[in-house]
Amino acid sequence: MKPTLLVLCAIFTSPLGWVYAHESTDHMTLGEVLRESKWDRLIGTWVDAETKGDALKSTFAWKFKDHLVQITTWDSEKESFSLMGRNPKSGDIFHMSAGSTGDSSIGKWELTKSEAILGLLFVTGKGEEGALRIRHQLQGDDTMLVIIDLPEPITIKMIRIKKGDYSYRTKGKLDWKAIKTRIESAVQRGDLTRKEADEKYRQIKDLQLKHVPVKSNN
Repeated sequence: MKPTLLVLCAIFTSPLGWVYAHESTDHMTLGEVLRESKWDRLIGTWVDAETKGDALKSTFAWKFKDHLVQITTWDSEKESFSLMGRNPKSGDIFHMSAGSTGDSSIGKWELTKSEAILGLLFVTGKGEEGALRIRHQLQGDDTMLVIIDLPEPITIKMIRIKKGDYSYRTKGKLDWKAIKTRIESAVQRGDLTRKEADEKYRQIKDLQLKHVPVKSNN
């Protein structure tokens, strides 16, 4: 069973351990809470280990430094845009999301020393409602397990990619439309400059490659 964007929006009952989501008396920013709980390591771009991002890719980036995280997630079917912030009065870490198929969700993050748990209430583009819980477990700084709590849980291994490490592989003959979509999306996200994007186009056209060579530690 392949997870859809709705299930993974963001690309994440009461958990064990210290929970960073109760009434606030400390006036901490979201950034301070993430750093204290060691979950500031979420910031960055993550792809599924199996396909290296062809099936699933999520980017966590500061929209407003220390106050608001923007989460953009792509899968084979959809794209979603989410915001993660902290209510300065309650201390709750909120989550709100909308998807390219008309779906939307709201929820709350709970950060423990072992897990980041996202509880969601969602509505599909067809008006169907539901609830979902997604757990995140870091294994070092660059590997993360995403566990979708279903009757039969789904576990996805995600790996962090470095800036500029973007594959543009296609199956069969070269798919220029797919290549352009991915490169231009990287430019819009700020992961590539226009100069870097133009260089990738030049590499493909001049060398007739089926992928753009990238440096990778994997």
